[in-house]
Amino acid sequence: MPNKKLIKKQPELDDEFKEKARKEIADMIKNIKVRRSTDDMKVQLDMHAGFDEETNEKLTLREILKSGKEIDFKTMSLNKKAEIVNSRFKLKHDFLANIFGVGVIDQERALKEVKKQSKIGIYIIESECKIINRVLEEAKSRIEKGVLQL
Repeated sequence: MPNKKLIKKQPELDDEFKEKARKEIADMIKNIKVRRSTDDMKVQLDMHAGFDEETNEKLTLREILKSGKEIDFKTMSLNKKAEIVNSRFKLKHDFLANIFGVGVIDQERALKEVKKQSKIGIYIIESECKIINRVLEEAKSRIEKGVLQL
């Protein structure tokens, strides 16, 4: 048995991991110049992006834009966010995610991690929620410019 005096208690990694993940996501998203093709935007419009607060049903991005409702991921439960992310990932046929410190994750593993809400799953959920917000803002901008019609 090791000498307990020589073993230092390691700091908890959960908060450190979360903070590092948040900063990494924010940096990546700031540096992404969103240039979605028209075809990609059409696919995005038909993917789930939020919930109707009254009926608790999932809404597509198109439904959210038509209704004028807002998405607030800050107040949405982790379970609801995970449900949206899982439904979106099931529609992405060529999904791969490269996660710092983890490597490349395919669709099957991403779905499992999100469902388990593991550290990696939470990282993926937070990333996808930020992507949804970016796509929503881009769609609103295109609608205002008359480039996109619902």
